[in-house]
Amino acid sequence: MERFLLDTHIWIWLILANRDKLKRSALEEAQELHDKRRLCISAISVWEVAHLAAAGRVTLSAPLDAWLDITFSDPDVDLLPLSPNILVESTRLPGTIHKDPSDRMIVATARHHNLTLLTRDDDILNYARQGHLKVRKF
Repeated sequence: MERFLLDTHIWIWLILANRDKLKRSALEEAQELHDKRRLCISAISVWEVAHLAAAGRVTLSAPLDAWLDITFSDPDVDLLPLSPNILVESTRLPGTIHKDPSDRMIVATARHHNLTLLTRDDDILNYARQGHLKVRKF
């Protein structure tokens, strides 16, 4: 059964049901994947959300701690830790990928767990075209 890793921006848009960024069909598909326990989030995405909220670049539907509690009280979404193997892999990714450490850790997490990454990040989509990562533009 194929499982999927949410890129941080996709995770935020899904939680906020952002219809400006995601089509209704994408929201429905995400709900279906959620119901089948096929969605994962990298621990680095938690840091990214906290960083974005602290900088005022994202407005959450609740204070950050409450937002995270609600999100991770859901047993149908797996939070994947940053293991030593993933951290090292993020520094050894094959091919050409940009240097953003968060994106590199998300890519390494997807590769390590053999997940398909749901993203709209052009740099990651270009990296996937090199054949080093399974992605779906979401």
